[in-house]
Amino acid sequence: MLHLTGDRRVIRLFVVDDHEMVREGLKLMLSHYDDIAVVGESGTGRETLRLLPLHRPDVVLLDLQLPDMSGLEVLAASQSFPSPPA
Repeated sequence: MLHLTGDRRVIRLFVVDDHEMVREGLKLMLSHYDDIAVVGESGTGRETLRLLPLHRPDVVLLDLQLPDMSGLEVLAASQSFPSPPA
């Protein structure tokens, strides 16, 4: 579900990558868009699964190769959440 801020819709985005430089670069690039809000970030699959229910993003940018589990495993596990992100 997109969130309304004033008269516009804002996409809540969560960034997952085990390389901090990649996460920072994505956040910097996305900060130029008024309709996208980066609501959280993570560097591991387990941390992502712990944080997603707290941040409730609309979209997750997910690295497929994480140190503790694959991005596909994270995706599959997140589908059991009450409101899974896209």
